[in-house]
Amino acid sequence: MKPRGSVEERLWRYITIGGHMVLLSIEADEKCGKTTMALTAPLPIVCFSFDLGTDRAINGTKYDEWFKGLKIEHVPYGAGTSWSGNDITIYDLPWPLQLNQDLLSGFTDLWSYFMQLFVRAAMDQTISTIVVDTMTLCRRVRAEAHLQTLQEDSIAEKKRPRKQLLQIEYGPVNNSIRSLYDAAKTMDKNLIAVHHLTDEYKPQLKSDGTVESMATGARILEGLTGTYRAIGTAVRSEKVGTKFFSKIVVCGDNPVLEGMSIVDCSWDTLVGMISSSLGGRIQIQRRGQEVAAK
Repeated sequence: MKPRGSVEERLWRYITIGGHMVLLSIEADEKCGKTTMALTAPLPIVCFSFDLGTDRAINGTKYDEWFKGLKIEHVPYGAGTSWSGNDITIYDLPWPLQLNQDLLSGFTDLWSYFMQLFVRAAMDQTISTIVVDTMTLCRRVRAEAHLQTLQEDSIAEKKRPRKQLLQIEYGPVNNSIRSLYDAAKTMDKNLIAVHHLTDEYKPQLKSDGTVESMATGARILEGLTGTYRAIGTAVRSEKVGTKFFSKIVVCGDNPVLEGMSIVDCSWDTLVGMISSSLGGRIQIQRRGQEVAAK
């Protein structure tokens, strides 16, 4: 495969092939194919890699099927801001090295850098898909950036800096994450948010009459509460033997599909199922159609 052509050619493909924007959450534990599936989305892709796991995903067992021949560029943190001519551009966004256990540093710069790139990608009509890998870590970075700002304000006021956020202080953090989904909707951009899973905790009554938060045994998305209200589709993946199974847990376009499982799911398989289930009335941009159009 060769890189995309002129800007006019990219816009023509966007108008004639695509049309229905998808906001997708991919959820799974470690090494369950989350990133690989995300990078099978329509090209060109801009991927923001907080998890730094894209090399394994690209060069793994799906290399020949999805990535061979593509122009893929890794951009080290702070090294550049251009994706022109690339099929997949990956921005590495590593967790800042901390030299002081009590005072955070580097998170406000990292968040600002990410947001500048995200807004540019969302506004660029030649970009088909934005991937945030993972949105779990993205939200943690935003929280640490908020705490870093509060610490710096406390030091400026000659007060003792705090070491963690209070629950009521997560408002700006959550609003920032919601703004990413809102931007994708506004700009009609495919957005894939990869999420880790975490244990679910709920208040439970103990035998002595007290209430304690305890693990229920269930696994839930680790990220913004209300993510399912912000996105249209969500799949949860797990590895069974050498196969990956992706269960559709949310499908705003057709709730009848919720609960169905797909083996070795790709973007094309998922959106093809959604479109077919609705008689083709919704046409969703696919990676395979892009290849055929070249």
